[in-house]
Amino acid sequence: MKSLYSKIGIWTLGIMSLAFTACDNADYKAVDSGIYLAETNTNALVGKKIISSEDGSYSFSITPRSVGPVAEDVTLRVGLDQNFLNVYNQRNGTDLTSVPDDWVEFSSNEVVLKAGETLASSITVNVKALSSEMIASGKKYVVPVGIIDASGMSMIADANSIVYRLESLPIADVPIVNSRNNIKFNMRQDYALTQWTVEFCVNMDLLGQNIGQYNNQAMFSASAPDGMDGEIYTRFGDAPIKGNIFQIKNQGTQMNSNTEFAMNTWYHIALVCDGANIYMYINGELDNQLAVTGKVTNLSKDKFQFGNTDYLKANAKVAEVRFWTIPRSQTQIKENMYSVDPTTDGLEAYWKMNEGSGNEFKDWTGHGNNAVSKGNTQWAENERLEVNNPSSSYSNTR
Repeated sequence: MKSLYSKIGIWTLGIMSLAFTACDNADYKAVDSGIYLAETNTNALVGKKIISSEDGSYSFSITPRSVGPVAEDVTLRVGLDQNFLNVYNQRNGTDLTSVPDDWVEFSSNEVVLKAGETLASSITVNVKALSSEMIASGKKYVVPVGIIDASGMSMIADANSIVYRLESLPIADVPIVNSRNNIKFNMRQDYALTQWTVEFCVNMDLLGQNIGQYNNQAMFSASAPDGMDGEIYTRFGDAPIKGNIFQIKNQGTQMNSNTEFAMNTWYHIALVCDGANIYMYINGELDNQLAVTGKVTNLSKDKFQFGNTDYLKANAKVAEVRFWTIPRSQTQIKENMYSVDPTTDGLEAYWKMNEGSGNEFKDWTGHGNNAVSKGNTQWAENERLEVNNPSSSYSNTR
């Protein structure tokens, strides 16, 4: 059995960073004095995402600076800033966790900003590879670093620290869903919901390029008990649209993606209903939204599945399937595309799809919503779950 995170564990893109910022920073007042980290560009509550190196470790640098030249030498002390992380989590509705103190090594804990200068020397921060236990936990580990003391000089609020989120792209053996092999989810109960979220990663090897071509290739679906109303039905293609357009049906209406999907490419798809609107996110970006009536969606515990037998012409590689009984924010979706803490509130079912062999799929929430394939499962080996050009911008807005 090959775990989503234990096989090779970490691929590398070298070291790269992608900025993400809190939503409350759309407008900034001009700043004419103060100490801050150059990486924040004076913007409050900023973070960056970094990808691990080949051995799983991380390395980045921070550079203290001032808005204008300082009148005399200023000794600046840097270190981990848990208080900043607490503010960041509260502002963004996230639950990021700092790595332990002994996981982080600074090239220096102090640096001097020389008189007449605005820029101090950079400090290198090295971070040990996350342990297998840390990765398997589903928690999102970060390194909150900042200027802890500026020798009495003022610091620009929430721009003197920054959150570095540690990202490792998982490699896994994943199941292939097709017309001969659908997946049935054995849920523990029926559901009556006005709010919900569905997420999954998918890679399709065949999509129609014309209107009506290869239509109704079903992905995640759930329908109502007999005699009741309700469904969450997702698919690629429909009779009046191209086969490479994604569609959701719910509450008697349907919504199409603006994105035209490419074949043989990994995507993360999230559908969110907050009772008033349905939101479609592709790779963490809002693709489309639709106002709905807020009626209850009834779902039978016996009618959850992935794929269909009549129309699914593609081989669909599938991973990270999740069903929530709450609406997830865009920030929460973006920060958890490759994994999520199975104990997160509102997570009703979580199928990592990383077993690597066999026909059964574990529900990692502990709720017992285990799944089984209806055919003989084929597995795609060593799949790198990197979505197509994920955006670097993080926002706490819908």
